[in-house]
Amino acid sequence: MTRDGPYELRVRVVHRGTRSEGRIGRLLRDGVEVDGTEVGEVVDGPTRRFTFHGHDRPHLWSTSGWSHADAPTADAPAAAPAPGP
Repeated sequence: MTRDGPYELRVRVVHRGTRSEGRIGRLLRDGVEVDGTEVGEVVDGPTRRFTFHGHDRPHLWSTSGWSHADAPTADAPAAAPAPGP
């Protein structure tokens, strides 16, 4: 669970520890669930940005619902490190 001002992100990990590990995120504002309406929707908290990935789970390892905008997902892996000098 992550808190940011009035926002609380609750992430459920499914198939933990397997190649099919996925995440389902629920975003709440003052205890009321925020309904995402379209993929890519963004909600800015005081210090974090949350992104909506949609409700569909095309793969077991997909991320659906909400996540931190800066958090890597199986569908969009973290960027590779910058090349050295």
